[in-house]
Amino acid sequence: MMIPEHLSDEAKAMWERVATEYELTPDALMLLRVALENWDRAQQARELVTRKGLVLNGRRNPAVDIEKQCYSLFMRAMRQLGLDIEEPGPIGRPSGDGLPPPRLPKKKPADAPLFDQAEVN
Repeated sequence: MMIPEHLSDEAKAMWERVATEYELTPDALMLLRVALENWDRAQQARELVTRKGLVLNGRRNPAVDIEKQCYSLFMRAMRQLGLDIEEPGPIGRPSGDGLPPPRLPKKKPADAPLFDQAEVN
């Protein structure tokens, strides 16, 4: 499939890179086209927000929502193609590999008072 003419130069370059590195089926090429169209639309919206600002006539600039939606659709299509820029990491807190163990307070004997008298005074 030929590079779609309506894409920006940046999107055409990305199409060329992906199409030469991967063997894509016609369905995958269509999904790539949709991804890159959304990339271009997000860039147009971002430029509009940069020129006009986040607020127009006292209301949020609609281009803000367009940009957000288009980036989301771009990433979803890239994920469906298996071309994520970065694989999603595990959900939750980092494991802390390579970090020293946390410092825990020393345990007091069971019959020890909860507070030292010096701490109370």
